[in-house]
Amino acid sequence: LEAAGKNVAVITPAPALMQRVRLHLRRYDIHVNTPQGTPLANQPAGQVWSYVLGCLSDEVGTLALLDLLHAEGVNCGEDAANWQSFLRKWRSKCRGIIGQTSASERIRRLASEFSIAATVSRIVHDLEGLHRQHFTLGEWLTHIQAIVDSLAPERLSGHEAITELVEELSLASNSMKLDVDDMVALMQEALMKPV
Repeated sequence: LEAAGKNVAVITPAPALMQRVRLHLRRYDIHVNTPQGTPLANQPAGQVWSYVLGCLSDEVGTLALLDLLHAEGVNCGEDAANWQSFLRKWRSKCRGIIGQTSASERIRRLASEFSIAATVSRIVHDLEGLHRQHFTLGEWLTHIQAIVDSLAPERLSGHEAITELVEELSLASNSMKLDVDDMVALMQEALMKPV
């Protein structure tokens, strides 16, 4: 890698291993081309969906919510300075006591200091409400899309592919009701589709 004009090939039948190698090399500003493409879950738009699914599978735990709110493009429509200030303050409130109070309670405590906390509190409330529901796949996709749009109003890289995937899955949806675990598993697998 230190020699100019040289190439290195990593050949593996395991997409998960290839993905770990690719992400590790990115830390050193080394970009890897994968012939099968990059999974949708690794595109910024797909990552927001993945983190929302992570919140749902973790019953909106504080750590899962921290990951979601730090995802690229997530800002609830706020300018960067206000959003980062809110995140710093909320992170400091979460230190050392994770698990003792719910994420939604912590967010509500910040509502008096940051106007954005009210918006985030509503999103957390929506996520918590979804955890106990049984919907058709199409209904799940509608609810999650609304949350993603609230979190990341700007179009992110991979937006078109996500929109296409959601449309395909909505068309394939039937009247069968899914619980949150089944829906999360199905969507996580769908987001591994290379683009």
